[in-house]
Amino acid sequence: MLGYVQDLGWDYVHANRDFYVARYGLTEFLGVPRYCFNKVRTHFSDALGALYIRDHLLTDSKAKVSCQMHEGGRDRGREKEREGVRERE
Repeated sequence: MLGYVQDLGWDYVHANRDFYVARYGLTEFLGVPRYCFNKVRTHFSDALGALYIRDHLLTDSKAKVSCQMHEGGRDRGREKEREGVRERE
């Protein structure tokens, strides 16, 4: 249930935050931009990775990453560093 609380209406979110502060004594929250980024990162991590590759890698490196993604998935991220995938400066 806690995963869905922040997706409800603002009145409920605010009441939940008041309860959270009273129970745990923590008064800092992520804020809407950070919360939304975390949601996107959790549910659309492959899409974010594709956008990063599209916007920040050199053309020759894009082919290496694309090949690696098709062969082994995300767990090969360290290999692309060792194989010389370069970012744009």
